[in-house]
Amino acid sequence: MGDQREPVEDDETLYRCVPARPDYYDPAQQPSLAPQAFRPVRSDVTGLSLCRAKFVTPAQAAAALRDPSYFVAVVRAGDLRKHGIEVVPAPLESGPPGHTEIPALRYETRRCDLQEGWQRLLAQVLCREVLGPFPRRGAREGA
Repeated sequence: MGDQREPVEDDETLYRCVPARPDYYDPAQQPSLAPQAFRPVRSDVTGLSLCRAKFVTPAQAAAALRDPSYFVAVVRAGDLRKHGIEVVPAPLESGPPGHTEIPALRYETRRCDLQEGWQRLLAQVLCREVLGPFPRRGAREGA
């Protein structure tokens, strides 16, 4: 499977799990994700969490999370870097394999102008596609 600590290559695909709620993304109403899909949450203390496609499928990335189901936003590491957004490996002992982070997007500074601009850029420009929704492990369909 490879070393999860190896640097993230520019050609790598990354997944951002987005709660399947209409205020984040409604495929019937919105052409793109809402910027808050890339807003750090309380657990994003050291950076915004994503998963590396070389270690996990979109369904596996969403399976361990809290909400009943998730969409998965697909981005490419090189596209982020072209806009000055660095992404680094950040393996976790628990959680999906291939965890990575955007260190500059952290919960404590989530509302600063630069971060809000990056959130819009990630959601509306750099997101290549949105997959799902995928139910979390043990979640019932429609729950």
